[in-house]
Amino acid sequence: MNFYTVQITATAEKDLRNIFDYYLYELQERELGLSIIADISESVLGLEQFPYKSPILQEEEFASKEYRKLIIHNFLVFYIVSEEKKQVYVIRLLYGKRNWIELLK
Repeated sequence: MNFYTVQITATAEKDLRNIFDYYLYELQERELGLSIIADISESVLGLEQFPYKSPILQEEEFASKEYRKLIIHNFLVFYIVSEEKKQVYVIRLLYGKRNWIELLK
């Protein structure tokens, strides 16, 4: 089985920190925040083995770039796969009810 390397962009890393900070400071739910981050991390690392498990987005502006969307709890992980480089690039991690189309532009 071919494995891919997962690269998390600086923007996605910031998104992950913001998610945890929200649980920690706004909700005062540190343990829940840690649990959510662990679930997101585990799912993202699963892309090493199964990078094509999520379909390409159907929205035209993202389909042309072959963006994919992974759903974890209430969060969306947007990523692209480079078959040539055997890499997965995690672009953004966003709360599912936000206007993700605008945030990805």
